[in-house]
Amino acid sequence: MKRSTCLCASVLAILLLVLGGCGDSRYYFSKPGFSQQQFDRDNYECMQAAQQPMLITPVPGMPAGGMSANKDIYLACLKAKGYAVQSEEERERILDAEERVKQDRLVQEREREKQLREELAGRERQSLLAEKQRHEEEEARQVQVKPNREKQVYGSEYTEKDVPMVLVPNGEFFYGEDSQRITLPDFHMDVFEVTTRLYAVFMQETDRGKPEHWDDVRPGVDGDKPVIGVEWSDADAYCRNYGKRLPTEQEWEKAARGTDGRTYPWGNMEPTKMLANYGPDKCLLFCNVYAEKLKPVNDYEGGRSPYGIYNMAGNAWEWVAGQGLRGGSWLHNTFTKGLGLKVWERTGEVGVTYGKRYLLGFRCARDAR
Repeated sequence: MKRSTCLCASVLAILLLVLGGCGDSRYYFSKPGFSQQQFDRDNYECMQAAQQPMLITPVPGMPAGGMSANKDIYLACLKAKGYAVQSEEERERILDAEERVKQDRLVQEREREKQLREELAGRERQSLLAEKQRHEEEEARQVQVKPNREKQVYGSEYTEKDVPMVLVPNGEFFYGEDSQRITLPDFHMDVFEVTTRLYAVFMQETDRGKPEHWDDVRPGVDGDKPVIGVEWSDADAYCRNYGKRLPTEQEWEKAARGTDGRTYPWGNMEPTKMLANYGPDKCLLFCNVYAEKLKPVNDYEGGRSPYGIYNMAGNAWEWVAGQGLRGGSWLHNTFTKGLGLKVWERTGEVGVTYGKRYLLGFRCARDAR
């Protein structure tokens, strides 16, 4: 293209550079659906039309009549062919406006994101505060029984009426291996398993026969250990004699696990010898279970349940209403799997407990009054 034409077209960029007395200017052209071939043809025709000033009939974008400069003729020609024409100044203004809109949109999006983050953080804070309040209220309702080392469970003046009980408040909890949500009313549960000392008084008061392994009890030594060898009917009779009853399976489990779905009375940490009395070692022939295996009912403070109840895992299996057993014993190293959530046995007076009564103890419950 010759410079004498005062025109320079960059076809690839659709850019026209006009030189000459009118001043240097860049112009940008666009047309929907045009092709390179079409532009070359249109550009050539318009350049031919604009090679010299001439009188022309005004078209949109041209002055009304008179002589027109090369640039005016060229631009008017392209406009007449359907091209949108923008000067560099116009394009800059449009680009600046588009950039401002883009920046404004980015600012709005950032503000919205900030607002959403603040709203989310606020909801999380409210949720945490609500959970903390719920936890504090639950803790306030759960009486934590502290061990009384000055007054041992086995003492000369200790009787059933002195046995501490703890209120297990009404409400939902997770029950069973599949963690069903069920609700129980208020009830009370013995903090300790029934001891040999207390069972001895019961036998004297009721003429009840001796449980299995009773002859192994050492007076003055084993009084604070759980009584074992009892059948379900013995445990049921004992509790009823003192205005109590055996706990249901659901009550026993809530007293052991609390309301947070924990696996063990102390939480979810795997069992250790500091938390419960358990182990794989069997009691060999002529073994004295009271002397060699059982532990005092107020031992293992760190293994207490959320309500402060001792030895709900290990030491002795515990009878519950319906002739089931819960909690495991000193014999097993797997008893704590789910706190003995599977009922060990459902049996009558003899049945499959024969030969295993050295594992069986109990504690009592009572309706809230």
